[in-house]
Amino acid sequence: MTQSDAQLVQEVLDGSKQAFALLVSRYERSVRAAATRIVQSTHAADDIAQEAFVRAWQQLPTLRNPKVFGPWLIKITRRCAIDSLREQQSLNYTDSLDQMAAHERNGTLDEKHQHLLETIDKLPASERQVVMLRYFARIPCGMSRPLSAAVSEPLLNSSHEPINA
Repeated sequence: MTQSDAQLVQEVLDGSKQAFALLVSRYERSVRAAATRIVQSTHAADDIAQEAFVRAWQQLPTLRNPKVFGPWLIKITRRCAIDSLREQQSLNYTDSLDQMAAHERNGTLDEKHQHLLETIDKLPASERQVVMLRYFARIPCGMSRPLSAAVSEPLLNSSHEPINA
């Protein structure tokens, strides 16, 4: 007879590692699928699945209703996947800034690019991050027109007044 999730969770809480192994084998495919849908990479999804099971093991005593172990585990998986994406985007953003700074130190930025960098630097942090992610890390952000079209228009402040750059 197959044990329910609630029974297995109780056994894990009582110290049974074998019961947790059964939960892992029961949910491994679902966890990987949930992670893959978010990160679009089976390799990354495998790492996320492992992280999700580790977090579930650590947080199992906080699970109020053992009957909902499956949905609870998928929620942990989604959070791990989103954390992974955020971390990757942050690394790409930092790498792009480091590369630009290295070019600037070497004196390879021409006047036009230097002005562009200074203008980007004046943007609010959230907008600056979007520009850097889109144009330096090549992460699409749903812009409907190229940057060249936006650059030819005057920059506006929060009151929609032109900024003299």
